[in-house]
Amino acid sequence: MSDVADAGDAARGSADSPESEVYGAAPERTALAWQRTGLSVVLGCFVVFVASFRTQNIVIGVAAGVLGLAISAVSVFAFPVNAYSPGRRVDSWPLLVVAAVSVTALGILGTVSGVLTLRA
Repeated sequence: MSDVADAGDAARGSADSPESEVYGAAPERTALAWQRTGLSVVLGCFVVFVASFRTQNIVIGVAAGVLGLAISAVSVFAFPVNAYSPGRRVDSWPLLVVAAVSVTALGILGTVSGVLTLRA
C-alpha cells in the first residue's frame, strides 16, 4: 500500500522534487507583472498629484506624491532584482500585500480628490 502512495506522491511532485520547479519564462512574466503593477500605481499617484494641485487640494496631492515615492522606494530597495530567477522560490505574499495596500490607497486618494473637486 505504501508503494502505491509513494508512486502517487512522485507523480504529483512534492515541494522538494525537481518536477515541481518552474521552467521557462514564468518567473520573468511574474516579475514583469509586479513591475507593471508598481509602475501603474506610481503613474496613478502622479496623475492624482497633478490633478490635486491644479484643483487646490494640496494635502491630497502631497499624500499622492508621498505614496508614489514610497512605492518607488519599496520597489527599488526592498525587493531584489534576481528574486524571480529560474529555480528560485519567492514568497509572493509581501508583494501582494504591498500591491493591494498601494492600489487601495491610490483609489482612496483619487476618490477623495474627486469628491473634493465636485464639492468646490
